[in-house]
Amino acid sequence: MSLATTPATGALTPSATGDTAPHPDHLATKPLTQLFFDALATLSATDPYPTDAAILAARDTLLHCSRRIRSARLFSPNEDWDDVATSNLPLLLTDAYLADAEARVRTSSPRDRRAALLRVVGHWHAYLTIASRFGLASPGDVAMADVASFGMDQISGGGTGGNAATRRNEKIARFKAGKERQARMASLNETLAAAAQRKAIASHRPMLPASFLASVTSGFSSLAPREATPSTGGNKYITRSGDGDGVDDDDFDDDEVLSRDFVKLLMTHWVDKAKDELEMVRDELPMVERMIQATEAAAASAGVDGGRDPQRNRGRNEDDLASRLDGVRLGGAPAGNGLLDAQGRPMRPFTLVSQRAIEQGKVFRPSHRLPTMSIEEYIDAEMERGGILPKQDPNDQKQDSDSDDDEVADRRTYKKREWDAFTDDNPRGAGNRTGTVDRPIGCERCRGDSVAFCIVFYLSASLAGPFLNASL
Repeated sequence: MSLATTPATGALTPSATGDTAPHPDHLATKPLTQLFFDALATLSATDPYPTDAAILAARDTLLHCSRRIRSARLFSPNEDWDDVATSNLPLLLTDAYLADAEARVRTSSPRDRRAALLRVVGHWHAYLTIASRFGLASPGDVAMADVASFGMDQISGGGTGGNAATRRNEKIARFKAGKERQARMASLNETLAAAAQRKAIASHRPMLPASFLASVTSGFSSLAPREATPSTGGNKYITRSGDGDGVDDDDFDDDEVLSRDFVKLLMTHWVDKAKDELEMVRDELPMVERMIQATEAAAASAGVDGGRDPQRNRGRNEDDLASRLDGVRLGGAPAGNGLLDAQGRPMRPFTLVSQRAIEQGKVFRPSHRLPTMSIEEYIDAEMERGGILPKQDPNDQKQDSDSDDDEVADRRTYKKREWDAFTDDNPRGAGNRTGTVDRPIGCERCRGDSVAFCIVFYLSASLAGPFLNASL
């Protein structure tokens, strides 16, 4: 893709082959503003949404408008904002809507997508260049959309560039400013819509079509679809308005000022949108480049394999087709026939599953493994293979132990005998006896008792001695 410098603005614009296609003659005969509004009405349609052919037609129409604007030198670099005619102000947004339309065009290959993205960047660069002339965009914004060096650091593996926190803060600031701007634009929409209806009734002239962009319809509805003409320096708010239309000139001037304010707000809105779109394109370009490299590598590999063994390459293509079939195998026909006949026509209904659906099935699922059977089924399976033994009843175990009564009785008898012999050898309190304790006099009588018992026995004998002697 080559770049060309426009004589009117000095901006870089893409000059790819698709941008220089001839346009029908009816585009050259229609007024410029009417072509512009018709293209935007097509892009802004929501019921139904525009088809791919409609988007392409709108893109070509906007491209034709951009060429006519530059060839007629409609906007001079020496003009200030007040020097531009009010009827010409909407045409300042041509490159912005052209970039939006170009980004919505579908492509069939990664190479076409890369070319489309570069054209989008070129259109944004042209728009930001025009906006910077009126103080609505900074020189840094224009440099950000430079096609010559755009995305080269990402493609070469240099990253996205810039601090992530700074970019995030800038996005938040743009979002807050955009909310306030939208509220201001909504207020201007209502005012200009009422003024447009009042003027249409007074002058009996048709107004702009209602199928204009939602954010632009009311703001531009006060402007009649008249042919835009280059303005001469020094004349402010130059418009072609008929005389004797029943509209007060003061009201017209007030509405004209509001319309100009609305256009300025809309241009600022598209400047912020250009920044966001350029960041997305900057992130998408490296992915498109990797897709192109992967496609070239796969094509080269397929060419080498096909040259060595065509039969193997044919079988691989059949396997790839079989992997995309939903529940249908190539050789699974009831009569033994395949899915396709010799001419490649399908012999029975089948469903193709896209690679996107397959990848979604792999990603959008629970993070944990889902159970394949219930707990009862698992226990039954474990018991069948012997992993879990059945639980026995304690009563059954007691009955099994009492099956041989003689043996059990003998075991119990021996146990009782051993206990009796132990108690005889070790009477109660025998563990408190010690042979090294000094006992008082008379302890020889109770040679195995405790010291406390000996003391009590000695005292009782001492007290009972006189009574025994008296009785004798």
